[in-house]
Amino acid sequence: MRYLLAIAATLLAMPAQADIRTFMDNWVRLERLEIRQGNNSDCGANDLKHDTAVDKGWTMTWPGTGTTGDSICYRRGREPDNPTSPWGAWVVCTVDGDCEIE
Repeated sequence: MRYLLAIAATLLAMPAQADIRTFMDNWVRLERLEIRQGNNSDCGANDLKHDTAVDKGWTMTWPGTGTTGDSICYRRGREPDNPTSPWGAWVVCTVDGDCEIE
């Protein structure tokens, strides 16, 4: 019984681990999306994780991110339906939970 109590106490003392989940529901298809993971203030210097088009309903959870881990940076083409559109500004997601691609 002491063994079980020790395990329970250890688990309760551990901070909750949560990650950032990105999702896109605003367009039928987003032609350009780049996602990087890391803590560099220059998002372009962080590790490239995703660089392609996504369809409505796309979602991805990024392990090791959130308030106790890395940030997620994303940028999309300024014109969502144009695959050659110039990049928009970086958006940084740092808090556990959902990060909507807008």
